Amino acid sequence: MRFITSGFKFIDLAVDPFLMQLVIIPFVVIGLGVLAAKRSRKFIVGPFITFILTFSYNFLSLISYYPESELFEASAYRYMFGWCLIFPLISLVISYIIVTSIEMNKRKLLLS
Repeated sequence: MRFITSGFKFIDLAVDPFLMQLVIIPFVVIGLGVLAAKRSRKFIVGPFITFILTFSYNFLSLISYYPESELFEASAYRYMFGWCLIFPLISLVISYIIVTSIEMNKRKLLLS
């Protein structure tokens, strides 16, 4: 576990935290969720994958930066679950649009 937490500190030292939290992490977790939904052709897979990735990143960064804090404090929940609800909702919308457009195009090709 020490190796994982030291890796997070190294990444955040190499990349600006503002850029990491507001650009890189959302793009990666939402993108991987949407990609999973597209490959499985089920739009509900996207938010599920996005939630798992966001939760794991937030959990690992929480134990990396605050190793002495209790994980069940109210401040820890606020930190962890803020983005864990927003990113899957964004992923749900994008996944639904992509999967339904693929299905509509497939139906058009079958009808013509």
